[in-house]
Amino acid sequence: MCIKITLGYIMKSMKILLTSLLIFGTMPLTQEYGVAESILVNGTKVTHPIKTQRQISSVRPEPPGVEVELIRMVDPFGNEVKYSLSENVMGRSLRAEDYSIAGVQQPRHSVLCQKTLSNTQELKKIELKLELEMLMEELANQPKPRSLTDLQIETLGKVPACESFRLSLTAINKLLGGYDYEGLAQIVIE
Repeated sequence: MCIKITLGYIMKSMKILLTSLLIFGTMPLTQEYGVAESILVNGTKVTHPIKTQRQISSVRPEPPGVEVELIRMVDPFGNEVKYSLSENVMGRSLRAEDYSIAGVQQPRHSVLCQKTLSNTQELKKIELKLELEMLMEELANQPKPRSLTDLQIETLGKVPACESFRLSLTAINKLLGGYDYEGLAQIVIE
């Protein structure tokens, strides 16, 4: 009799476990868990976490019709390479090694990285972007191997590595690594 009850209990537990696997095994992968929800399986109340609907994806979809900035470059082997803040264009996010420049200590945090800026800060941000564009042009016209002057290192030391500047910093890093600069482009993701 004891074996029969234990076997019945194990079978019931296995049925619940398999049903749960069937239900949750077919759900898409998600990043976050929410509140617990109860369901009734063979008269037994089972509680499980609800998964949110935000999908895990290696590439975040851009809304249709969004204009995206990209830099076109040619690597030392002659292959065209595109760098963008959009994962849809590049297939991955920019990494720190893409936009970090050897020998330059860039500020980690800056007021210039904030979304809303005062007029003075906005002007400073625009000035830095223009200085980066000029620096890119100077490096592109320099014979290889390229190097930075003390003034250029000083300028780059003022530029924080936040999203607003990462694309230009990536171009400068790649130019120093032997890439050729083709240009800046805007594309619309459909």
